Amino acid sequence: MTKTMCRFCGSKDFVRCGKRYNELRARQVYKCKNCSKRFTRNDGFLNMKYDPEIITLAIDLWVKGLSLRQIKDHILNFHGIKVGHVTVLGWVRKYGEVIDGFTDTLRPNLDGEWTADEMVHYFKRNHNWIWNLMHMQKKFLIASDMSASREQRNANELFEKGLAKTNVPPRTIQTDGLQNYPQAIRQTFGRYGTKHVRHSMKSKVCMNPMERLQGTCRDRIKTTRGFNSIDSGRKVWKAWVNYYNFIREHSAIEKTPAEACGINLDLKGNKWRDLIEKSVNGGM
Repeated sequence: MTKTMCRFCGSKDFVRCGKRYNELRARQVYKCKNCSKRFTRNDGFLNMKYDPEIITLAIDLWVKGLSLRQIKDHILNFHGIKVGHVTVLGWVRKYGEVIDGFTDTLRPNLDGEWTADEMVHYFKRNHNWIWNLMHMQKKFLIASDMSASREQRNANELFEKGLAKTNVPPRTIQTDGLQNYPQAIRQTFGRYGTKHVRHSMKSKVCMNPMERLQGTCRDRIKTTRGFNSIDSGRKVWKAWVNYYNFIREHSAIEKTPAEACGINLDLKGNKWRDLIEKSVNGGM
């Protein structure tokens, strides 16, 4: 847990000074001995009406596949608290972006083999695409994007996002036979000597790790019956990507993909709450 300090002057010399209440929760108030100002600790939930345990529970249930209305019913039945399904969606969007802003600054060790693939999904009955780029052995989801088309620029954007994530370009990238991948890999990684291994559309043996990831994605998406728009889909998808990389232990490697890549945030207990607090405090 992040160490408490004055939000105004950064001093660690303070005393407890009562509590601040609303209808659903209470927050400890401190008084700084250095600047004499009163403050509450910035844990990422400063101006939130609901308890952080309820908010993080809702986010966790969403990434694990429950619908927004199922989450609303769960919180009411087990905690006696009324929460609108739109409120739950707002939490997923808000904290997905908060966490992503922090994790995007981290530089995992991604040396080795990468694999890329795209999968179709639906926004209001339209065919759209999710593009994924993953480390073959460490299972780290390097980049994930959504688009309305499957054009050359979309493949280029996927690999450019992947390159921005690492200081060490991959030795090899494996893909299926989609004709957009060779050019995208040459343009992005050509100067680094990255080798492209291209499998035919019918060959699934070497793409098994990616196929498993795509199946996990489908398990989450099918509950939503698609997203209302690509923009809203991208916002909530950030929460799922960070759950996959930093919170969920992968059964094949018996640790999180982030830990396999040398990033250990030492998340304990309520990992969502811990990760959010680290995100708003720069990892401290």
